[in-house]
Amino acid sequence: MHDVTHYGWIDPATAPDATTVPGHRRPDQFAEIDGELVMVKRGEPVFWAADRDLDEAMAAPLGSKLIAVEVYANHGRWIVECPACHGAQLAVRDDPRFMCVGCGNASVGGKWRPVIWPKDHHKIEALLDARAMPHTRNWNPGETLQSLHREEPREEPTDPREHALWAGLSEAEADAIARDHKARKRKKASR
Repeated sequence: MHDVTHYGWIDPATAPDATTVPGHRRPDQFAEIDGELVMVKRGEPVFWAADRDLDEAMAAPLGSKLIAVEVYANHGRWIVECPACHGAQLAVRDDPRFMCVGCGNASVGGKWRPVIWPKDHHKIEALLDARAMPHTRNWNPGETLQSLHREEPREEPTDPREHALWAGLSEAEADAIARDHKARKRKKASR
């Protein structure tokens, strides 16, 4: 699984070296998002869309376990989802709180939501990491290790028609893809 320690929050341990930053600014002023360096302050979100003051949100108290959210695995990433607006963010193991950057946890008075991790998350990660295809590396709260172990995701087919069917396309679409693939192979061979 991707061990993303922070997305949206600057992590001083992984901040760019000052020599790689134009103007040689302190490395705690930057985060890398999609290959671009974005200037941020330490501990502040890179993206904030909520209709409340960011400083107020950061200073908010932690709410009770009654408003907690559980992490889930999606395509090999740990995710936490806002139950109010359904905005999702990468979960951070070393920060057991969640503040939605979309709604600012407005539905719970702006308090931080506690984040609940499965006790056996390392075992879940090991089972998911063994899967060849990232889109099959999924786990939901309540799913057991035994059920994860029993799931044996079918390997992605190499035949274009089979691949199209596997991806959920219709028979007609799969046949068209197979014909197109054969035509391209013939054209390539004739060169």
